Amino acid sequence: MRVMALSEVTAGMLDLVGGKAAGLGELIRHGERVPEGFCVTTEAHRLGVVPQAEVVAAYQRLGGARWRCAPAPPPRTCRRPVSPGSRTPS
Repeated sequence: MRVMALSEVTAGMLDLVGGKAAGLGELIRHGERVPEGFCVTTEAHRLGVVPQAEVVAAYQRLGGARWRCAPAPPPRTCRRPVSPGSRTPS
């Protein structure tokens, strides 16, 4: 698995998910209000692998894709939807 829900992440997974995701996972475990989300593992980043099917599935579990992503590589090309008649993201 190269994509993990933040609610499944613990501080002991620092090497697997990185500091930000580990910190968010711990905040969730301590009952803090953190928006639902997911992270791509550090291994996937190191390998330059974008687990597209896993990312799409993670977005769907969050209630659907709220972001439009180009096919390759999504982490660097995601952007907010643009409002009709506007040149800036909504």
